[in-house]
Amino acid sequence: MVDYWYQDGGALLVHPDSLHLLVTGGQAPGTLDRSFYVSVSHTRGDTWTRYKLSDEHPGFCHALAVAPSNTSVLYAAGEVDGYGMVYRSDDLGASWYRTGGAPQDTVRDIRVHPANPAVVYAAADRLFRTTDGGVEWDLMDIPVAEPGIRTVRFHPHGPDTVVAAGDSGVFVSVDGGANWSRMNDGLECPAVNWLEFADDGNWLVAATAGRACFTWSLNTGISGRLPVEPAGVPGPTFVRAGALDNPAARAGLFDACGRRVTTGRAAGGVLFRVEDGRPKSRIVVVR
Repeated sequence: MVDYWYQDGGALLVHPDSLHLLVTGGQAPGTLDRSFYVSVSHTRGDTWTRYKLSDEHPGFCHALAVAPSNTSVLYAAGEVDGYGMVYRSDDLGASWYRTGGAPQDTVRDIRVHPANPAVVYAAADRLFRTTDGGVEWDLMDIPVAEPGIRTVRFHPHGPDTVVAAGDSGVFVSVDGGANWSRMNDGLECPAVNWLEFADDGNWLVAATAGRACFTWSLNTGISGRLPVEPAGVPGPTFVRAGALDNPAARAGLFDACGRRVTTGRAAGGVLFRVEDGRPKSRIVVVR
């Protein structure tokens, strides 16, 4: 066991710069002091420094995150007195301060933009974002049927592609959170508790409340509803429009991060002429 001090443990972070630097979070033990605590170890868990962040108020640390572009910056998130709370450290956890205007509900997950330590997403029933390191938090306009966003991830090779999930399934934005769309095809249980990218971002894994995991392929090649000529060989590839049941339909070519590359209409029976016969892309028909 890494750290058995807590009444309830909520989070563990292994620092990307050193396996000896560990950060944990949770609720303090005992019947009186059940505060929001974060603990830091520089000795791989042999010794710990405890930080009581919620003063005398009860709280719980549910999530920890490090800024990939500035690994001295850490975030700790959860709830204090039943309200959402986010703390920040700029010195590898040696000191912490409370961010302003945190989400009202308990923060279950928190992620930092790969290139900008001031851009952070927090999953707290709804999805919130800060672009100034936590001074202010803005509510993201996700078309959820009901509140219940629990987890959020950046695509490892395209940080403008953000995926969030919760009680209403999985949602994706390919423009940094400005617009969102559902990606629930094949998801038998819509209540998602956790997301992770796998295989260098080619797969998205969703862990559901039904205790099953589902995968979504983000690197399928040109396939599916539209035929390609020739298929799977180097050189130009032609995507024919003749297979479409609607001659007026358009088709969109997307890259592996879900961003639209181009949209084509039938012209001489050809929708696309792709120079690379095996691009990391997929085609989606847009009616």
